Amino acid sequence: MGAFTPLAEQTGTSQFDDDHPGARFLADHALQLEVCRGLLALADGLPKTADHNLTQRLLEIFNAAWLGHVRFQDEVICPLLKRRHGGGQWECAALFDRQHSEIRFANDELVETLRVAVSSGAASDTLAYLLRHVSERRRDHIEAEHVLLLPVLREALAPIERKTYLEWAAANPLPFAGLALDS
Repeated sequence: MGAFTPLAEQTGTSQFDDDHPGARFLADHALQLEVCRGLLALADGLPKTADHNLTQRLLEIFNAAWLGHVRFQDEVICPLLKRRHGGGQWECAALFDRQHSEIRFANDELVETLRVAVSSGAASDTLAYLLRHVSERRRDHIEAEHVLLLPVLREALAPIERKTYLEWAAANPLPFAGLALDS
């Protein structure tokens, strides 16, 4: 697989200091997009050949990376945005909650299908389709968050917001930070 360029670099967005949730937001997006790349790389080899090492790495990180993403959104980003913009005014939260749930169900189906394929040694066009579908859903979701949430995250944090985030981040390290599935 080739070099990965995070959305932040693709769109020329500024970086955040490490104690700002925006830094975690961008790192999480890079992780999610790396998972998407892995899914597409695996799909590209099917049904003829499957990269068993990539399959195993994806199975190890796939759900944990997504659960970390959802936890960060639910426990940090959404409460921060709701405090700043009022509970009723933050309409994106319902959209992202629905997408998180839909993607989680698609992820569960993919993991089950991957495990069956690994244990049986049989891959199919259906598995390739499912890999591409889950990758596309995940990527579209991450891109929507990037467009809708990143501009709001650029607003200055109040000291209590920064302190609250740092306490949360200390208890919830980013899973698989800096992961490259092709290494």
